[in-house]
Amino acid sequence: MNHDTARDDVFTWPRLYDWASRLCTCGRHARVYATAADLLAAHAPASILDVGSGTGALAIALRHRFPASDVLGIEPGGPMVARARAKAARDGLDIDFRQGYGQQLPLDDDAVDAVTISLALHHVAEGQVPDVLAEARRVLRPGGVLLVIEFAPSGRVVRLVSPHPHGHALTEYADHVRRAGFVGVRAGRVTSRMLGYVCALAPTVPARADAGKSDHP
Repeated sequence: MNHDTARDDVFTWPRLYDWASRLCTCGRHARVYATAADLLAAHAPASILDVGSGTGALAIALRHRFPASDVLGIEPGGPMVARARAKAARDGLDIDFRQGYGQQLPLDDDAVDAVTISLALHHVAEGQVPDVLAEARRVLRPGGVLLVIEFAPSGRVVRLVSPHPHGHALTEYADHVRRAGFVGVRAGRVTSRMLGYVCALAPTVPARADAGKSDHP
């Protein structure tokens, strides 16, 4: 995932990222994590991949909620990975945080039962969003669950004041997910104004290797 230059400081200074995350969720980060866990719970995932895991907040929350599950976080920023590892160690949690990109996940096909992408897709170049979702589909086992949580401002006024230029309507995120070949796509709101989710399943038939990929190198 490629972060734009204007936001480099946020991703160079993990503590600033943590502060920005709390600000962007209007202080409702605990609600975001609880909603993510609730949406995954019905699928009882034995393994969870958090793409764009930042400083590890969601991955850590999911490990607490699903103590028997393996949790892996992939994040491009080295300082972010280091802070995530430190936070997990502080909580006594065994979470595998690695440096990597959503467009080229360092996992085998059919590797995990669930993939979460929380507040990360808006950092991806528009033309590469299909690549990230195609990778999520590739590493998910058949019938595995994808959960995307993103800025999806509701109402004209909120959309105008949103600081996130790539914040789509929920229907647009859902369309991206469908085009990537996922099934059972459903959407809802995490918070009443700013955040929404899209939840979907990997198909139970084998995926084509190039399904959902963009033409970008």
